[in-house]
Amino acid sequence: MKNLEKEIVIRTIKIIDIGYASVVYIISAIILVSILNKLSGKYDKTVEEKKSTIRLFGDVILRTWIIAIFAYIVRNLFQMIPWPFEGVYGYKHLLVKEVIHSSLFVSFMVIFDHNLQGHVSILKDRLNIFYNNKYI
Repeated sequence: MKNLEKEIVIRTIKIIDIGYASVVYIISAIILVSILNKLSGKYDKTVEEKKSTIRLFGDVILRTWIIAIFAYIVRNLFQMIPWPFEGVYGYKHLLVKEVIHSSLFVSFMVIFDHNLQGHVSILKDRLNIFYNNKYI
């Protein structure tokens, strides 16, 4: 019975930890995308369509690089925040994949970054990526 109690407590803490990590990562993504968009200016599709394909590709690479740097910083800062349930029944906060990996943060950044999505959309159209005329 003691093992079942321990398992239930640890799983409950883990679920809370995953939810907490998700909230921190989504709030961080919203804040950082807002800052990134202010720095890069308002997205104007007509202006972006005039850029060369190589320039657009460079913009996507640069933006992705910036997101990766943000992910590194946010993940490392998040891991420094003390977890109140650390050690309860042997629980280890830094063993939870959602805490130590920043894939949630990166996903939220990409979802909220309309500038990046716009650039990718233009590139997809130009390079005919993901379109196969046989099926459309």
